[in-house]
Amino acid sequence: MAALIGFGALAANEEASTASSSRETTMTTTTTAAATTTTTRSRPPAAYAPPVARATTTKASSIDSSGAPLFIAALNRLDFPNDYGNDYLMLQAIYVCASLDEGKTFLATGAGLLESNPEWTPEQAGQLAGIAIGAFCDQHEGKIPGR
Repeated sequence: MAALIGFGALAANEEASTASSSRETTMTTTTTAAATTTTTRSRPPAAYAPPVARATTTKASSIDSSGAPLFIAALNRLDFPNDYGNDYLMLQAIYVCASLDEGKTFLATGAGLLESNPEWTPEQAGQLAGIAIGAFCDQHEGKIPGR
């Protein structure tokens, strides 16, 4: 009888061992599945959007770049903020002319400049727009308030 009890205890011990290893296998599978799920759901970092992320419909021929030196010189004379360089200011001038070509008002164009450049004051946006009109798209001079 002792042998039977010993055998029964051994069998019970084996079942417990099997159940334990079965649980471990299941646990490992669950962990692996969770890791896979986490890996597949990870997102790449967000892309950087430059400050001037607007589409313009201006044709290259509608902007005469010969006014560029005068445009930059006029802005420099006003101590206009130039944190991004002259090329960035030129892009803003192209935006001004394109916006006016599309039929927007001077004020709407200035609001667009302020949206892209929140560190500028409304006066600075108006200065850049006015100088851009004089240098690159003088056909829109009539849209400047007071003219």
